[in-house]
Amino acid sequence: MSSTSTLNKIETQNLQCEMPALEQHLQSNPADVQHLLMRGECFLAFGQYENALADFNRAVELEPNDAKAYASRAVVYIRTGDFKRAFADLNMQIALEPNDAMGYSNRGALYVVTKRYHLAISDLCEAIRLDSNCAPAYANLGEIYYKIDRYVDAIESCGKALELHPASGESHFYRGKAYEALGRIECAQEDLDRAVAIGYTPGAIESYYRSA
Repeated sequence: MSSTSTLNKIETQNLQCEMPALEQHLQSNPADVQHLLMRGECFLAFGQYENALADFNRAVELEPNDAKAYASRAVVYIRTGDFKRAFADLNMQIALEPNDAMGYSNRGALYVVTKRYHLAISDLCEAIRLDSNCAPAYANLGEIYYKIDRYVDAIESCGKALELHPASGESHFYRGKAYEALGRIECAQEDLDRAVAIGYTPGAIESYYRSA
């Protein structure tokens, strides 16, 4: 079992432990938005998208100016392939918190999924302008640059992402592919082996979205 799989298992176990307390609290305080979001995140982690969506919808209804509620609901839409609603919620996240880098990073990541690379680059660069340590933005830029044959830029962006988040399988993978395209086979193999060890799956929707 990879270290990533072990961490995911531990995280799921921790969330399972939290659920009874969340359920009890929400029985007495059904309008507590923060606890609704926390329970929704648990449902999301368990793959119970219908339950997660119900909690996030209720959170938005109770607090329509909570950017986190829209960001969290967007994850459900992304995981279930409803990109139109996901974009609408990410647009709301940005409108409510225009100086939060993660809003642009999240929307940029979804543009990557939908192969709208020029829009993705614009959002990801804005995320980096707002927060020069926004690792997900660098990671997704690295992927885009590889896919549009800007291999040197891909290596640079992935390298920055790895400085900030060394366990990014995505960045190891796309830096490895960029090295491969440039004929730097030993460097490529090292990165690609590391991506496999981390457990990265190219193209997995889950790899694109990072919580606000």
